[in-house]
Amino acid sequence: MEYTLLDTSLDLNANPLRFLDEAPNKEMESNFIGLGRKSTTENALVEELNRVKAENKKLTQMLTVLV
Repeated sequence: MEYTLLDTSLDLNANPLRFLDEAPNKEMESNFIGLGRKSTTENALVEELNRVKAENKKLTQMLTVLV
């Protein structure tokens, strides 16, 4: 009895194949431009998180004194 291999895997890639002539140059440029903004936003959020943590710690200490 001879067995043959059958590929039963599904290709879930919904994007059609791209050719080399259709390189996404503009997409890459916009991603690099947005990278600086993302970093700035991330830094602002980290600073806000640290401020809120410090405020929560202070309020917890004040509540401990009152109780």
